[in-house]
Amino acid sequence: MIIALVTAYYNHLQTPSIAVISLKSDNETSYNLFIQAQDELTKAYYELKAKHAKQKFGKALDALTTKEINIVRDAYPFLVSEATTN
Repeated sequence: MIIALVTAYYNHLQTPSIAVISLKSDNETSYNLFIQAQDELTKAYYELKAKHAKQKFGKALDALTTKEINIVRDAYPFLVSEATTN
């Protein structure tokens, strides 16, 4: 679910390199649930970067050069804002 939401979010942006995903939780959120949400966000970013690498360079992420990796990271930086509410 989170992967689909993040992908949809980025698909509607003209400049995904400046997008920030906001992860909010309250004091009642368990540590395990919070980590699960972070893991899902990480997977979503990985999938976006893998898709971008394939489209731009015709390669998997693990086959990219250092320069190509930096280009992919610049296109989809991992920008997550975390906040806890009462």
